[in-house]
Amino acid sequence: MTDIAYAHIRSALVYTYAVIDAWSREVVGYAASLQITNRLTRIALHSAVRSHRPAPGCIHHSTCGT
Repeated sequence: MTDIAYAHIRSALVYTYAVIDAWSREVVGYAASLQITNRLTRIALHSAVRSHRPAPGCIHHSTCGT
């Protein structure tokens, strides 16, 4: 699963994107940026795959909420 959040830090917004293991609820990959772009999501997903080496057939599920 994935989640995106933002926080006000001084005069800017910081966006964070996390990839979460649905079974253990552990954050397995993340990224942070001052801009919300598709690059932020790609970095977080790449981080998760690189650190946990999922088995072939593993499914990544993300909803497109508002």
